[in-house]
Amino acid sequence: MGIICMCSHISLALLVAAPTSLAINVQPSVRSIGSFATSTPFPSLAVQKGPTRIFDVLAPLERLAAQYEQLMDNHYLSLSAAQAGTLRGTADVLSQCLRHQGTDIPIDLVHSASIVFLGIFLSGFGGAAWLRHLENKMGPSTDTGDVVKKAAIDYTCWAPIANTAYLFFVPLLTGMDLDTAVHSAQAGFLSVMLLELSIFAPYNCYAFSKVPPPLRPPIQALLSMIFTLVLSALC
Repeated sequence: MGIICMCSHISLALLVAAPTSLAINVQPSVRSIGSFATSTPFPSLAVQKGPTRIFDVLAPLERLAAQYEQLMDNHYLSLSAAQAGTLRGTADVLSQCLRHQGTDIPIDLVHSASIVFLGIFLSGFGGAAWLRHLENKMGPSTDTGDVVKKAAIDYTCWAPIANTAYLFFVPLLTGMDLDTAVHSAQAGFLSVMLLELSIFAPYNCYAFSKVPPPLRPPIQALLSMIFTLVLSALC
């Protein structure tokens, strides 16, 4: 790894030290026709190239991020729902593959479909609407006290509702009876809330101060993939 890093630094230094212009000179060519020699002169061609900047490589990514942010502004709820459903469903399938590795147990597609359903409507529409409501009520302040207050409200108000809904409705949607669904919610609640505290509480403290509101749901959906790897085993 150290060798790779050293090579990367050397390559970067060479790029920075490279000349900022490239000259291509085409010399006159001589053609022989029979016993006559004719000269076909060409003017010297010079191709000027500006200095190469590392930030130029990042420009397309910056434009893409700006376009995505604009898309989130225009389709905030629907895009949040699509992302949440897709990422949580993918995480559930991955969780089943990891848990059943080396066995003949097939992937429970009904379980994954239930996670996708709740991801779209609960985490997607519901979670995005909650974040927007919280931001409107508390204001866009990035003061440390306000940020901690927002994170605390999110953890104590929205997180218990969302996590209990997953623990209760996933068993119910997969064909379990009511008693099993209630037991799932009771047995897994503490573990899920501790997981929530370790993943989303630190993220929210950062997001409420640094991340623009339109970009919070998709980043939260990405973190939800990690969260769902464990949640899938509890419901």
